[in-house]
Amino acid sequence: MGRRLDSGETVLPLDKATSELNVSDFVPGGWNLYGWKGVQYGIPLDLDFNLLFYRKDVYEKAMQTLGMTELPTNTQDFLKVAAQVVKDTGKPAVIQFPGRLLRLVPELPGTHGWQPDQ
Repeated sequence: MGRRLDSGETVLPLDKATSELNVSDFVPGGWNLYGWKGVQYGIPLDLDFNLLFYRKDVYEKAMQTLGMTELPTNTQDFLKVAAQVVKDTGKPAVIQFPGRLLRLVPELPGTHGWQPDQ
C-alpha cells in the first residue's frame, strides 16, 4: 500500500521556511501551492505569468456571435471564442500554453484545428 506524502517518510516539511524566509516576499498563491495543512513542503522558485493581448474588434465580434458580453475568464469559453474568430476570419487565433505556442487554425486534415507555432 502506498504512503501518504505527508506521513514524514516521503516528503519532509521545511520546518524553518517560515521563520528564515520573509514569506511576504512571495506571491501568496505561489507560496500556498507548496503547503498542506499549515506545513510548508516547498518554496516557489518561479511563477509564470502570462499576458493576453487580442484585437478587440475581432474578438468582440466573435463574442457577440456567441452571445457573450465580456472576454471569457476560463479556458473553455476562451477556446470557443477563438474558434469563432477562426470561423469568422479564416485566420489563426493565437493561444499560448506554458512553454508552447499553439495556433487555433482553420481545420486542416489530421490536425483537429491545432498546429504548433513554427
